[in-house]
Formats: sequence, structure tokens, C-alpha cells
Amino acid sequence: MLAILAQEYALAGFAGDPAGKAAQVLRGNLAVPFLNRRLGFAGLPPIAEDGLPRGLSYEMCGKIGLFSDLGARYAVVQKWYDVLARLRGLPAQVAWGREQAQGCMTACKPAGRPIGTYWRIPLPAPR
Repeated sequence: MLAILAQEYALAGFAGDPAGKAAQVLRGNLAVPFLNRRLGFAGLPPIAEDGLPRGLSYEMCGKIGLFSDLGARYAVVQKWYDVLARLRGLPAQVAWGREQAQGCMTACKPAGRPIGTYWRIPLPAPR
């Protein structure tokens, strides 16, 4: 798995040591669907999920790549991000302060639409 993920980092343009980054990422709890997709690309059999602990991955929150210019905090699936924050004992994040967000929403508010109803873009959760 280390070689597969290191190659993926190298192909994605990771500026540092791809093998070192892959080794760092492959520690701790991992999402089996994440691993199985990479194993499938390499022609290897998937890992069986039966009996493994369940959890919530960053992929479910909208993280679709190893890294990107956009960043995971700018395009998340809000309901899963909020669940993840609660599981980690954190409050749901407001990226901007409430005053800043309110000011921006008021300034950009389309005529006839209530404030806060036009910023959300519904995206399906990753599978």
C-alpha cells in the first residue's frame, strides 16, 4: 500500500518526499473504501470491511484528492463536517466570524432572497 500511495502522491505533484508522506498518511485509522479504491487500481483484492470499526472519514466531508489548491475547508459536505467536528469534541466551524459572514451575505444578497439561502451548494456525499 505504501508504494501505491507514494506513487499517487508523486503523480499528483507532491513537492516533498512522496514515500515519506505516504508513510505518514498510512498511520492510524484509515477509511477502507479509500484503501480499496487504490488497491483496485493496482489490481489487488479489496480489504473486507466485515468486523472492522466504523468511523467518519474526511472523504465523506468532501475531501476528494490527496491535496489541492482549493483546500478541504472551502468545499465540504456541511452535515458530515459538523458530525466530524462533534465527534472530535469541537463546535461546528464558522470559517469567517459571524460578523464578517453576515456582512458579506448582506452585501452579496440577491434581491428578494432571504439572507443565508443562496450560499449553499448541495453536493452528494462521496461513496
